[in-house]
Amino acid sequence: GALLAPGQLLDEGERLVAANEVVVGVRLSAAAAPRGDVPPGTPILVVIRPATGVNGEPPTEVAGWLRDLGEPLENTGAREASLVVPDNAGALVASAAADERIAVATREETG
Repeated sequence: GALLAPGQLLDEGERLVAANEVVVGVRLSAAAAPRGDVPPGTPILVVIRPATGVNGEPPTEVAGWLRDLGEPLENTGAREASLVVPDNAGALVASAAADERIAVATREETG
């Protein structure tokens, strides 16, 4: 029964982080980051390469969404990003990001 202030509303395309999700801050190399302007809320697939010395293991894939993506750094083209992933995959994504073993692919929404 109360009026909402503009600050209480989400802009079109904005999403809230759910209780079962975590935000992981990462730095993506130029080759591992999506190119161009990728809007917040875009569905993503985080691809995690196996750790060094682990042979024969396939990459792990974690579905999530993009909270934000920075501009490419001038000297390296790397981009800083905030990735939203299920909370049970947060530690895996953060650890792999620290070891520079992740890449992010954007997903098209269907349905």
